Amino acid sequence: MQNDRINNAQRKALVGVVSELMERKIQEAKDASGELINEITQSIKAELGIDTIDNQIKALESQIETLQDKKKQLGFNHYDRLIDGSKAKALVDKRLEGKVSIHSLQMEKAKIVSSIWASTSLSEVKELVESVLN
Repeated sequence: MQNDRINNAQRKALVGVVSELMERKIQEAKDASGELINEITQSIKAELGIDTIDNQIKALESQIETLQDKKKQLGFNHYDRLIDGSKAKALVDKRLEGKVSIHSLQMEKAKIVSSIWASTSLSEVKELVESVLN
């Protein structure tokens, strides 16, 4: 029987070789398991009908886009606000005629503000402010 002793330098060298070999095997196993996971995942997706669901989602997204375009053509933007110059805006304006006189109120405001600036007495200004309050 020869000398069966191992010294630290030999241990260190053997540990390095074994570690390198095992790291390669570990990486190969990871690579193989990654491919296996992908294969299993694809199989389960097919089994559960995920591709069909994805196709249905795409079809619905297409329908949503078509409906949003139709909504825009009718005069409403993405946030349901009226689009200037649209048929919907014209209908709203027509139905508001005679019911709300925003324009006349804006004109009255301009007239009162202008009169306040042109006033020379506090009593004139007081009358104008009272007219707004009543």
